[in-house]
Amino acid sequence: MQNATHGEELSGGYMWSPQKDKSGKKNHAYERMATVKVGDKIYSCYDKAIRAVGIATSNCYIAQQPHELQEKN
Repeated sequence: MQNATHGEELSGGYMWSPQKDKSGKKNHAYERMATVKVGDKIYSCYDKAIRAVGIATSNCYIAQQPHELQEKN
């Protein structure tokens, strides 16, 4: 599920989620994303509908928040 960052993530060809929520607790979205492996089918949902389907080209890995998402915050 993507919300405010849907456009950036789709056009950038990536998924990104913070590892912890604002209160410092584990982020459920990240915990699920961390299980992504090469070849997994990815359903991109936004506004209560599937908007795109993709195939993971790498296993999940830790990365800094992309610049375009930092600008949105």
